[in-house]
Amino acid sequence: MKKQKNLKQHIGLLLAAGLLFAGTTVSAAENEPEQPKCMTTEQVEELNLCNTLDEQEPLTVEEATRTYQAGNTVVSFLGDSITTYQDYTDYSEAGNYYKDSIMSVDDTWWMQVLKANDWTLGVNESLGGSRVTWDGVTEDNLHHIGKNYYMASDTRIDKLGKNGVPDKIFVFGGMNDILSQGAANVGNVQETYTYGKTDDFGDAYYTMITKIEKEYPDAQIICLIPYHTIYSLNYQIIAQDTEKVAAIIKDICEKKDLVALDLRELNLEGQNDMETADYVHPNERGMKKIADFTLEGIKPHYGLVEKDGKYYYYDENGKMVRDKLIDYDGNTWYFQKDGTAAVSKRVDDSSGEYKLYFDENGHMVKDVMQKDPNSDHVWYFDGDGHQVFHQYVKKDNVIRYFDKDGNQFTGECYTDKDGNPHYFKEDGTMIYNDWYFDGSFTYYLQYDGTPMKDRLTYHPDGEHIIYLDKEGHEVFNNFQYCPSVGYTCYFDSQGYLYKDQRYLYKDQFPFVGNRVYYLNANGKMEDSGWFQFANGRDYGYANSNGTLVTTGFSYDPYGRVVFYHWNGMVARGLISDGVYYYNMDADDGHYLGQFPVR
Repeated sequence: MKKQKNLKQHIGLLLAAGLLFAGTTVSAAENEPEQPKCMTTEQVEELNLCNTLDEQEPLTVEEATRTYQAGNTVVSFLGDSITTYQDYTDYSEAGNYYKDSIMSVDDTWWMQVLKANDWTLGVNESLGGSRVTWDGVTEDNLHHIGKNYYMASDTRIDKLGKNGVPDKIFVFGGMNDILSQGAANVGNVQETYTYGKTDDFGDAYYTMITKIEKEYPDAQIICLIPYHTIYSLNYQIIAQDTEKVAAIIKDICEKKDLVALDLRELNLEGQNDMETADYVHPNERGMKKIADFTLEGIKPHYGLVEKDGKYYYYDENGKMVRDKLIDYDGNTWYFQKDGTAAVSKRVDDSSGEYKLYFDENGHMVKDVMQKDPNSDHVWYFDGDGHQVFHQYVKKDNVIRYFDKDGNQFTGECYTDKDGNPHYFKEDGTMIYNDWYFDGSFTYYLQYDGTPMKDRLTYHPDGEHIIYLDKEGHEVFNNFQYCPSVGYTCYFDSQGYLYKDQRYLYKDQFPFVGNRVYYLNANGKMEDSGWFQFANGRDYGYANSNGTLVTTGFSYDPYGRVVFYHWNGMVARGLISDGVYYYNMDADDGHYLGQFPVR
């Protein structure tokens, strides 16, 4: 047993460290003697033979003589020596590690999976020592390297359907690429992989899976990720390549929406879970762990599943949903490209037309004010869950505005595209159906928040009339032409329209540069000549600029002499200047005669 003897000598110190294969590299103890950075070429070759022959012999292809028949589901396996068992593969003893003298076939991980589900074995296309990669040149029958031996080869993939089209295909490879210590180029995760290129692990694995998908489009593909071996302890390149292989397989499975079972999570123990011949191949206990882990990982799922604090959704075929909206239990969820539910996140819908938000529970929000988790901005999502942009929203009897970025406007004044100002309170709610003073002007803001303009309207007291000009400013202490009625009015210090009201006659008329104006019963400034005051008795004369004639004796429109008082009213009856009495007509005030004062 030359091979086993050399390997046992080589790994003696490694076992003392008690490495747990948990997916991390563990440094050797301080007192351990320094180990070589790489295994020798002979050791690597012995490890990669992956059989238990004392003397190596050429590999020959032989028909499998044993199988397993059960239910209607046909399952095939594509793997390396960890999945082999003599007479169940199409290879001679040189291509198989496991056989009756090591353990019963019922103890292998793959047979346990078949029996637990009542599945029928299609083909076990596993070959000891085989890698996923191939440099495209080397042909080595002894170490099972070549065109027909690597796992991405057409020859091996074609054989998976030899005994019937498989419903499921388990792929478990990469261990020999890792243990080659650089002979196989592992590489790194790539944004895109090249189909048909096989001298790099990522490209080769992608090629292998893509070929399987093309040849068996209806089969479910389950990929097993290699575990850490005891060689990760002292050989950094092996520990690193184990991690790289795992990352690549996960990445490809995520991109292709395949199940990936990460065996690094098993914490396989060197002395308890591995065959002592090389501490790479699982014993019965290790096989049981792999089988149980696989069975748990492939359990059919349907509906919402929580794992490690994240949510996933599986359709009726047990397939993980990705990049899709799902209505579940009265709520809408979005499951991202990696399958996880979007949580506390804003996303674009499939059309790219709308933005949606999913709260801390993963539920799409509707008719909700939502704070941006990454800033102080506040958004609004309507009844369909669509974020609103450049839009006013009325909710709970208040109105808010959301700008072109969907953020709630929080300033004092927003001017819309038509030039209308809209005013907002400190809490971001828009003022409407109410008065507002901006420090310079008073506005009445209508139901849509725009200022009322060019409008005679009632004061909130319901009695007085006020005017809002073309800018929406309430007019105070000023004459104002009102286009809506077609005449000029005057508004006092409270903004009230001057009309022929009783207190106006008793108290005062407005004086502007010692000129007198009269605002009639409708509030119109008289500016068209001879007119009658609202009392129905007195007359006056208004010039075109609205000023009243107050110059004493003059003429009426009929050429008759009249007397205009200081207030613009034509005198009626008897008047005197202290020298004469003048008799003015009692109705229209025209001059009738005079006599001296005695």
